[in-house]
Amino acid sequence: MKLNSLLFLLSFVGFGLFAQQVPVSFSRVEQINDEYSVGYNYYSEEFDLFGDAYLIDAFDTVSIDITTSTCSYSTVSPNGRFAYFETLDIGWVFRSEVDSFLHDKWYGAVVDLSTAKVVKYCTIDCGDFWDSNNLWMQDLQVVFNGNDTIPRSAETIYDGSDESMDVFWITYHENGCVQETGQTSDQFGCGMNTGTHNFYSDEGILRRSVSYENWLPSRADGCHEVIQEMVIIEFAPQNYVKSKKRFQSAYEGEEYKAGIWEAFNEHGELISSEYYGLKYKK
Repeated sequence: MKLNSLLFLLSFVGFGLFAQQVPVSFSRVEQINDEYSVGYNYYSEEFDLFGDAYLIDAFDTVSIDITTSTCSYSTVSPNGRFAYFETLDIGWVFRSEVDSFLHDKWYGAVVDLSTAKVVKYCTIDCGDFWDSNNLWMQDLQVVFNGNDTIPRSAETIYDGSDESMDVFWITYHENGCVQETGQTSDQFGCGMNTGTHNFYSDEGILRRSVSYENWLPSRADGCHEVIQEMVIIEFAPQNYVKSKKRFQSAYEGEEYKAGIWEAFNEHGELISSEYYGLKYKK
């Protein structure tokens, strides 16, 4: 009798302590590894996409706190603890009965499978592979330390407002020094980089800043017609401005050199200047 009572109790313990109502059925179930699967409680027939994800193990089924409208499991860390999900907000934005456009924005999320919690959100460049040390990587940059050796305060921090749709973040080098600060905003119906982004060396020295300005050629255009202007300032190790460059690009399109490019010496004196014109004009 005691053994039966213990087994009954264990059947409610999965994921350490959650009491959760389990959906009767899922639109789709994907296996993550031998221990975990993910079930999707929502299906969009219009876009053929799934959402409202639940993590499933032998003991329990727990909702994953991914807030985007749709998501899909991508890959799991070698140690089996963390899974990366591609996430997508998609839907129609209606300006009037005759004017609407499709809004879509890709994000990403790293989920701790032991708790079913999102431990890392990304808005851009959210990584593309796990290395052998359980680090989630974007090229040569560590996006998330899967070994948990970085303190919680040293991971990317998001502070967004539901009203403004602004999202600010800070990322850190493995030694705890600030690596990048930046923000995205929902502009013209799409999320995109805004404001000034600063990039620092692992010693905390400012090395580069990128300032964004977004505008539409016509007020009737949607976000996929946005023109994005970037001003990039490079700093030398001695902390003086080394160069100023300007680019223009269409939404997620090719970047073009624009405006005046300048280079400076260590005394702040202009040593070269070149004008590239403007690909797009307001």
